[in-house]
Amino acid sequence: MRVRFGRRWIALLGAVIADSVSAQAPQPDTTVIEVPATLVRATHPVTTAGGTGATRTSLDSLPLPSDPTMERVLRALPASHVRTNSRGEAEVTVRGSESRQVAVLLDGIPLTYAWDGRADVSVIPSLAPQEVVFVRGLSTLMHGANSLGGVVEFNTGAAVTRARSDVRVSGDVDQDGGLGLSGVVAAPRKTGSGVLSARAGMGYRDSPGQRLASGITEPVPTGDDLRANTDVRQLNGFATLRLDRENGAFLSLTGAGFEAERGIAAQLDVANARFWRYPFIARGLGVLSSGTGRHAMPWGGRADLKLSAGYDAGRTEIDAYSSRDYSKVVAQEDGNDEVVTVRSVASQTLGDNAGLTLGATYGDIRHDEVLSGIENAYRQRLWSVSGQAQVGLPASGAVRRYELSAGATWDGADTPITGNKPSFGRLDRWGGRVGVAAHLADDRTTLHASVSQRARFPSLRELYSGALGSFEINPDLRPEHLLAAEGGMTRRASWADLQLVGFYHLLSDAVVRIRPPGQNFQRVNQEGIRSIGGELLASRAFGPFQLGGELVAQHVEVLDPSAGLTRPENMPSVMAALKAQLLVGAGLQLAADAEYTGEQSAIDPDTGLESELPAAGRLNVQVRRAWPMGSGWMRSLEARATFENLTDAVQYDAFGLPLPGRGVRLEFSVN
Repeated sequence: MRVRFGRRWIALLGAVIADSVSAQAPQPDTTVIEVPATLVRATHPVTTAGGTGATRTSLDSLPLPSDPTMERVLRALPASHVRTNSRGEAEVTVRGSESRQVAVLLDGIPLTYAWDGRADVSVIPSLAPQEVVFVRGLSTLMHGANSLGGVVEFNTGAAVTRARSDVRVSGDVDQDGGLGLSGVVAAPRKTGSGVLSARAGMGYRDSPGQRLASGITEPVPTGDDLRANTDVRQLNGFATLRLDRENGAFLSLTGAGFEAERGIAAQLDVANARFWRYPFIARGLGVLSSGTGRHAMPWGGRADLKLSAGYDAGRTEIDAYSSRDYSKVVAQEDGNDEVVTVRSVASQTLGDNAGLTLGATYGDIRHDEVLSGIENAYRQRLWSVSGQAQVGLPASGAVRRYELSAGATWDGADTPITGNKPSFGRLDRWGGRVGVAAHLADDRTTLHASVSQRARFPSLRELYSGALGSFEINPDLRPEHLLAAEGGMTRRASWADLQLVGFYHLLSDAVVRIRPPGQNFQRVNQEGIRSIGGELLASRAFGPFQLGGELVAQHVEVLDPSAGLTRPENMPSVMAALKAQLLVGAGLQLAADAEYTGEQSAIDPDTGLESELPAAGRLNVQVRRAWPMGSGWMRSLEARATFENLTDAVQYDAFGLPLPGRGVRLEFSVN
């Protein structure tokens, strides 16, 4: 089935969706702490109930442009690593886990159920979400198949019920004439039996391209200080409608979508770089969900049931050019995607201190492509059935309360339609997790640990895509298996937060990219990848001055001696950040954010040999002033000046792909 989108579709954006299971509340084995709105979000560690850390951050607290993408949000989160690949896609990795092992969800619906098995967060707008929950490990088994190395949840619907009636309009312009505009309106209303909440918005961005950092030169001069073929134009919108009853029941309906045209930067110093443009990209997501609320059961205890169904459709057109001047198209790819997801979660209390949760998720992924005039259809099905128990234990010595959780999952996949290529048939694997948290008697310190094991099934693209002649297909890829363990301590006080976590990941049958001499790239299974490391997150307030920091140190190595690589690509040895904010007074705030990324391994596309990306740091500064405007929907006016990469440092995301140079952005917002 071919899917067409246009601006009329976006303007009529009223299609379906809603809050999914995870958007209603944190899963019972993970406790997250809400970060208050500030200009720059310092690192805030959290208390965990099931042994896995998580952060909850309001998007209003992040230094973002007017119409940001999910990439901009993820780059601002602690202990995550986002990089841009040669296709122009932004990928997020956690603790040495490759991007396809990290689940990205919008209102609980996986954006990673797709042709590629991951979400390109560089083009997905984040105007609709109001908060993001980032779990650095595996906190629950209820997120569906292929969720094993971290979870990022963008939530919209649940936050709607807390929203006040208001209107927010914002805009920004940069030194190159790039423009961003957005507007959001929210209107909750009380009804006879609950609250009816509505929220909607639209955003637009037009950028001529990315700035060249100091010392970076384009092989084909562009006549300005911009990287060639990095322009983007995007229109997006969303609408959410939700009814919450006083007895806890809810019904939610939301729609979100975007349409864009963009170029991608070609790798520098690479003879066989991709010269690609995306003349058309569009995606629409809809979900309908409902919940019963928790009620007393005839057999004892209290129970609730949540159901959700999502529809995700998209279209991508790719033009491949012969050279860096982008004058002659030599190949075209036209892809259509449809994903249907169904989820259910039921929970039942068992006595006063225990509970049982059962969940099931099914995803049906379809991809139709036209490559150089040849059309092929593909289909993959993913399913997961999970059970999880939680129990609280009484005090013992210095421990005020213990919380234990344990569960098991059965995950599966098959590919019933594979174009003109062989199917891998049906695969299924068992997995599980155990977590424990010990809350000490001071009620501020928690010791926590967890262990999990789960599989990831190769995506359709990994199995069957030739990437316009760049890859040799390998339909014999096997599932990956990740054994993950972590342990640490979290301490929270009114004036300071601290979290220290150590982790161990062992990925077996790792799917990696290789390039034998004189041949195309190919994905193969290797013996495994092991990552060992630690995370330190801290923040402290000194009156009007707030200071936060994060440090991630990890050693990631390839275990297969025949792989030709000692380390997997794009896994930094060290990541660190120091964030500071000062409330000067009279509505004036100053903020600075210094970031450092250590050296990374990369594959030279021309030789297939291991190379190294040097360590580098970036400094961002923001000045903000707010003026109150009284009561009503328009309460305040805010102006900001943001200086990104103030030192114009050269930092590489991947081989031949430097991050943008120094940029200046002026912004305003009224709400």
